[in-house]
Amino acid sequence: MKKRKRKPNKGTKAYEIWKAKLDLKKKDQVWSKTVRERDGNKCVLCGESPKALNAHHILPKEFYPTLRHEEMNGISVCPMKCHRREAHWNGVVFAIWLQENRPEQWAWVVANRKLRMEVKKVKKVKGEGGE
Repeated sequence: MKKRKRKPNKGTKAYEIWKAKLDLKKKDQVWSKTVRERDGNKCVLCGESPKALNAHHILPKEFYPTLRHEEMNGISVCPMKCHRREAHWNGVVFAIWLQENRPEQWAWVVANRKLRMEVKKVKKVKGEGGE
């Protein structure tokens, strides 16, 4: 039987890290539910309504942490068929689909992607380097 990790003691650095991760997980769950409900609990690519539906980050949360919980940065997709095959493996096809079918969301993505590029340029000029 797997041992369950104990919650760290309050007031410790470990507790603060644990609490931050817990808060982030809760925000992720709320964001995911919001995106899925906005899309009618259906995969926007194929129209199916599987039990397990993923909320996919259009701009990766690892590269755009400030946009992680923006509703416009999400799209509902079925786990295997569309999430893996379309959203991740066929990025160009997915971008074209988004541009043609969700122009407002595409415009938001383009605008926010440019903001990141500008931040990168400023860091390079200041000598801070990029990513």
